[in-house]
Amino acid sequence: MKFIYSFDEAKKLTAEEIGNKSFNFLKLYPQFNVPMGAIVTSGTYDYFVKKNSLPSELEYQLNKNLSNFGEFFSVRSSSTNEDSKKNSFAGQYSTFCGVKRKEISDYIIKVFQSLNSVRSNAYKKENSMGDDKMPVLINEMIPCEKSGVIFTADPVKNDRRRMILEAAYGLGEYVVSGIITPDNYNYNRDSKEVKLKLGSQNKKLIFENGKIKEISVKKEGSCLTKDEINLIISQANDIENLFQSPQDIEWGIFSNMLYIFQARAITGIK
Repeated sequence: MKFIYSFDEAKKLTAEEIGNKSFNFLKLYPQFNVPMGAIVTSGTYDYFVKKNSLPSELEYQLNKNLSNFGEFFSVRSSSTNEDSKKNSFAGQYSTFCGVKRKEISDYIIKVFQSLNSVRSNAYKKENSMGDDKMPVLINEMIPCEKSGVIFTADPVKNDRRRMILEAAYGLGEYVVSGIITPDNYNYNRDSKEVKLKLGSQNKKLIFENGKIKEISVKKEGSCLTKDEINLIISQANDIENLFQSPQDIEWGIFSNMLYIFQARAITGIK
């Protein structure tokens, strides 16, 4: 029995088998530049619940599917309720970055266990949601020099004429968690103008020599160049057209390459 699938193989599977995050992620592949990896199925989670252990075949299948990539990965939740049009589950389940290949199995278990944490169960109860399962999305770790999010509609003003781009130096965790104030680029689709509001950043996270660490940064001016802004906006527009709805997109830049990590519907946008 297969418990893990390559991206090409997983494109043939359903959202019930690979989870909503992975299902949406595979819509981006291979049209957009995404970090490569593999997907652990909901059947693996079922096995874990029943046996309280991972199947012995999983380790072999992990090595087989990930052998052509780097040594470090992110191990991400992809539950069957997560990233739906009604409920994002943002921050409710566990994601781990900089995981060594030989330790991936241990972190798959940690992601499985986060499905029934006190916080996630409270979220499901508050939103009247039933039980779900936990496939896992594994991506090669990208040591981003710049990263952030872009909303293809203004989620605060419910305005589809505007895109809101946020960017900072380093890995994206400090942006999505609100630890630093990122640069804010407000793009008007009608006038094609970008209004910049500079953020405040005196530290950043980097991934170096197999470890995530915090270092100081002296920020002067815009984090992004004009070409980078235009590229992110262009790809965000293409992604919105692909999904046919406003999207919340996580991205990163490394070695002058733009990576797309995730796209999910913006809840509440009309």
